[in-house]
Amino acid sequence: MKILKFGGSSVGSSERIQQTMQIVADSRSIAPVPAIIVSAFQGVTDELITTANRALHQDATYGSTIDALEERHLKVVNDLVPFPSQSDAADAVKGLVTELRSLLSGVALLKELSSRTLDTIMSFGERLSALVIANAFARIGIDAEFLDAR
Repeated sequence: MKILKFGGSSVGSSERIQQTMQIVADSRSIAPVPAIIVSAFQGVTDELITTANRALHQDATYGSTIDALEERHLKVVNDLVPFPSQSDAADAVKGLVTELRSLLSGVALLKELSSRTLDTIMSFGERLSALVIANAFARIGIDAEFLDAR
């Protein structure tokens, strides 16, 4: 079994994601690639930690950080996901971001951020990245499926 792992700098922008997708496509000519693991887009995990702490301290700016995070992922959807699938991919991103907003609202309301809650908040980076990239593979003719390992 072949598994490829790509860190945050490998998925830091649409251009870097295209390079990553090409590496996967090239490696398929040598052996099938049954699993690809991607990190959160470059810098996203740190942003999520900062955002969680802002919510904990009831700093209302945490909402604008989530807006920017959503926009960043939607831009990659627009750049890389083929048109027929863009709407579904964008809806899935928006659904995850809505879930994240609810969790952060709970942190702000309760004024509590446990390590378990922070871990859950940080997981959104990988979940968003994997969702977007799985959909982007259709652009180069690779049938890929997002798998949430939770």
